[in-house]
Amino acid sequence: MSFGTSLDTFEDKTGHTPCESIYMAMQCDKYADSVKAAEFFDWIKTDFGLGREHGIVHVLVIKMRLSLASNM
Repeated sequence: MSFGTSLDTFEDKTGHTPCESIYMAMQCDKYADSVKAAEFFDWIKTDFGLGREHGIVHVLVIKMRLSLASNM
C-alpha cells in the first residue's frame, strides 16, 4: 500500500482527514517527539481498529510536521 493510499484508507475507515488525526493525536498526548512509535500504533489500533502500516504512515506524517515546525 502506498503512502497516499494508506492516508486515504485511514480517512475512509475513520471519517477523519490526516490533519484531523494529528489534532486528535495532540489531544491524546500522542503528538510529541517523546512518544514512541509503538504507543502510537497501539492508539491507532485501539481507537480506530487500524493496523501497523497505517500507524507507520501517521508517525511519518507527525515526525515531518514536528521537523518542519522546529525548523521555522
